[in-house]
Parts: sequence; C-alpha cells; structure tokens
Amino acid sequence: MPSLNAGSMADIAFLLLVFFLLVTTISSDKGILKILPSQDGEAARIPDQNVLEIQLNEAGNYLVEGSPMKEDSIRHILRLFYTNGGVWSEEIPLVNFPVRRALDEDRLRGETDNDTAFALQTFGSFRRMPGSAVIMFTFDEHVSYNDYVHTLDMVDGVVNGLRDELCLRKLGISYRQLQPSIPEQLALIRAAQQVFPQCLAEQELQP
Repeated sequence: MPSLNAGSMADIAFLLLVFFLLVTTISSDKGILKILPSQDGEAARIPDQNVLEIQLNEAGNYLVEGSPMKEDSIRHILRLFYTNGGVWSEEIPLVNFPVRRALDEDRLRGETDNDTAFALQTFGSFRRMPGSAVIMFTFDEHVSYNDYVHTLDMVDGVVNGLRDELCLRKLGISYRQLQPSIPEQLALIRAAQQVFPQCLAEQELQP
C-alpha cells in the first residue's frame, strides 16, 4: 500500500504551533503595587507620635488609635498627620502627630539627594516630615477585598489631594494631571512626593 507522506503535515503543525505562540496572550496575576520596606538592619524605635494606627475589622468599621471613627473624621485626622507643625512656616504642633521640621539647607548643601534638591527648587523651602512617620493600617483576616481597597484609596485620596493643592498653587496644574511618561513632569511628581510622602504600612491582624 502507498504510504502517507507525513512530512507536510508535520510542517503545518509546526507552523500552527508557532502562530499560536505568537498571537496568544498569556494572562498574568495582577495585584496592588506597593513599595515594601527593606529588611536590612534592625528596626529602629519609632516615637509614638509618629505612628497613626488605623484598624479595619471584619464588619467594615474603623478604629483609629483604638477609638471608633467615621471616614470623614479619618480624612481630617490624616490631613493633620501630614501637615502638623506647618508645611511652609512653623505652626504650633499637636502633640499626637509627627512634627514637620525645617530643612537645614546649609547642612544639606552638597548632601541633598536630587529629588529633595529639585523639590526645594520647585516649591520653595518646605518643612519635612520625620522619616519615621508611618500610617499603620491593620486589618482583620476576614476583611473583604472591597473594604481593603477602599481604605487604601481613602489614604491615597488624602495624600494626593494635598499634592493636588500644592501643585495647583505652585505650578497651576494638579498633581493628578501630571504625566509620568513625560520626564519633566515625572520630576515634578517626585518633587511633590517629597513634600507629601506616602507613609502607609500594612499588617494583617493574627487570630
């Protein structure tokens, strides 16, 4: 009996395999982008006033420093956390929040990183938050995904709102209108983040 020439079929199968490898989109897992702290070295003791504790329980209710609190009040507390002691000029600080300090430009001259130097050039002399200032967000293991994301959005909304006010006042454009794909505007984004840094840390409550 005449044999079937399988060479052409093998070529076709190979070409089909190559075609599907090229055109198939392989989905990847997506998550929430967060910058994690370094694990190098021992943790330094953080003053109590530099830590703001926000706890979210399974029912979707908040405790701030152990006391029940609604979202509008939390947003007000977050603004105080970021502006205590005055951003541009010294103000009488509240005792329960981190206190901004004036940048000693003489001491920092020649030692200031590029982002801080550009922030000073762009926005003027501002008072810096302590490096140890942190918003500690703790949540119950049974918290819903929507409540978890909503809390992150609430904190980001306050920080980005302050950055918006800063950029509108100094640049005439809001922070959220700046485009990171444009190098000049990316530098402005980083400068605004120097004035109002993201201070959020997260921890799941263990049963």
